[in-house]
Formats: sequence, structure tokens, C-alpha cells
Amino acid sequence: MSWAGRVARALGILVFLAGAVSAASAVLPQRAGMAELLRDVRSGRTSSIHLVDVSLGEGRARWGDGFLESKTYTFRLDALPGEDDEDAFERMLRERLGDGAPKDLTFDSKDPLAPVGGLSALVPLLYWRVIEAAWLKWASLAVFAASVTAMLTREMRRTPSAGYWLIAAFIGPGTPAHLWTEPHSLRRPDAVAGRDSRISGWGVVLRSACCSGAVLLAVWSALSLR
Repeated sequence: MSWAGRVARALGILVFLAGAVSAASAVLPQRAGMAELLRDVRSGRTSSIHLVDVSLGEGRARWGDGFLESKTYTFRLDALPGEDDEDAFERMLRERLGDGAPKDLTFDSKDPLAPVGGLSALVPLLYWRVIEAAWLKWASLAVFAASVTAMLTREMRRTPSAGYWLIAAFIGPGTPAHLWTEPHSLRRPDAVAGRDSRISGWGVVLRSACCSGAVLLAVWSALSLR
């Protein structure tokens, strides 16, 4: 494989990791206070705020339009002026912002985590829906689509069947494992496609498990440093 193909595979793995970290940031947002919310809005770091009812007397504001910027602020509804008004938090925030309120600032009652849950919690493919940065969202989906296309169309591969990779890609981190492994190991650029130490179905499982550990380590490291 040419150097361009190797670079493309390496970039695909990095995009997958970045997407996984961003999705984890959305699922596990950083706790913040009102001062941080005001600062992020004034600085233009966010353009939309999601107001979600947590319980009968508690609400939650979520925001963050970029990579690793998901934040959440929990507030008591009875602490707001005009607590019977569902727009009380928005009105209070705009009053505090004053002239610093961006004209394009929007509020909605959409829960960003609504797409996550049930079966989607077991299917990494579906995580792209909660990635906040639009460029990363579509880049992650493009990497997945390109990897699946390669699984189905490549004539020379190390596994006896593309089905092993398809299953691993849909129910686990098979995408980065496939990009690393096929049509030869990324560590051995001089290997002949499809002949670089053939692997079995269990080899796919092992490589996917190793990639799962690498993804979890990357997520833990990124979330702990934000």
C-alpha cells in the first residue's frame, strides 16, 4: 500500500478516537456554575443552551458546541424569579448577560442525550449523533462508511471473511482495528496486502478488544485533563 494509503488509515484511526472522546464528553459533561456559563456565552464558545427538566423542582442547562466542551449546570426552579414560568431561566440569564448576550444565542428543551440509551448504548456506530462539533460528527461517520466499504469491496484481506470485521465494527471498536490491520498491519508498510500473517475470527476479536482498551484509555485521559 502507498504512503498515502497508510497516512489515510492513520488519520482515520485518529478521527475515530477523537469522535469517541467527544461523544464521551457529551455523555459525561463537565460540571460548571453560572459564572462559567456566562463566560462561555459572552466569549462566543457556545451558541445554544439546552434546558432539560431533571425532576419536579430541578432543571439542568447543558451547553458546548465544540470538542471536549460539554458542560452542565443544575439549578433549582424555586430559586428563579417567576419559577412558575418555564422561560424563567432564559429570562434570568439574558438579564445577567445584558449587552453581552449574542444575538444568535438560542434556547431549547432538547436533551442532547436523547439518542443515547437502550440498544444504542451497545452500538458505537450510533454515538456519532451526540458528537457536538459538526465537522467531527460527519468526519467520524465518513471514516466508518469508508471502512465498511473497504471491508466489503477489498479482494485481498487477512481474514477469511469480511463478516468478522462487519460484526466487530457494528457492535464494538472494529473500525480502528480494521484500519490498523487490513490489508496488512500498519506497522509493516512493506508487507504484501492480504499475506501479512493471516488472522482468524478470534484474531479479529482480540484486535477489537485491544482497540477497545486503547479507546477507553484515550477517553479517560482526555476527560481527566479537561
